[in-house]
Amino acid sequence: MTILKNIKKIITVGVLLLIFASLARTSNTAFAQDIVMSESITPEQLVLKLEVLEKTNIAYLSQTGWIESVTVRVNPFADPMKGTPYEGLTSDYMIEESWIYVADADGKLGKASFVMMRDKAGNVLQISAANDSGEGGNLTLLRRGLLPDSSESAPDMDVITLKSQVSQFLADLVRNMADIAKIQVDENDQRVIVEIQYRMDALDFEQFAEPVIAFSQKTTFDKATGNILEGRTNAVLASGKTELWSSYQNIKNEPAVSMPADTAEAMLAALEEIRQLRLSNE
Repeated sequence: MTILKNIKKIITVGVLLLIFASLARTSNTAFAQDIVMSESITPEQLVLKLEVLEKTNIAYLSQTGWIESVTVRVNPFADPMKGTPYEGLTSDYMIEESWIYVADADGKLGKASFVMMRDKAGNVLQISAANDSGEGGNLTLLRRGLLPDSSESAPDMDVITLKSQVSQFLADLVRNMADIAKIQVDENDQRVIVEIQYRMDALDFEQFAEPVIAFSQKTTFDKATGNILEGRTNAVLASGKTELWSSYQNIKNEPAVSMPADTAEAMLAALEEIRQLRLSNE
């Protein structure tokens, strides 16, 4: 089942990828007291609603300069990958800070980027960096000798434009339409909360005491910026009880930011170490 495959991917996400997110500050306390519309809608109706948010989000982020993003991900069932070269690269609680360069107001992406992933205690799990020529890579993997054969230069990105989290959300929605059981939308002047329940045959998971009969995905969007503010996926058990599968809270989004001096220094240091490690493997 497609949705089940996608849900299971959450366990090991983030090991080999640069993680870029379109994020924003959020609080749902006031929202819960001020819902002006609550309705059940079809997947097709939701696509139309999300396409509006996607356009808003891309317009908001398409400003020359750095996009700074910070997100917190909670995954109680993260695979520690013990005994493998990737041990210690993920955690059940991860803080991701990313910097992505936008080259112009049309949303054309530059090739420079910097990503740091930390655990709850602040320990660095992964560092990735690329310069304005697209040269770089995952420093943490290189330190472990896992990427010795390539300069990992970025492909030609002259025509690559910014995409948002809403774009990916839309793509996933369209791909998994056949598995959707129901959609509930709550909305006010500031936010939209979308809850999607995906049907599945009852399956036993080692993480839960009962068979899982569905997964419920709840996502909050900001109307002004189009940003995804937070998301939560629950497993629906045979008894009707729900338990957390994974969640994330997007803490910060700031387009057109000047990178602070200490961050720029850390990025340059990472790029130099990446260069030296690649030279030593030639």
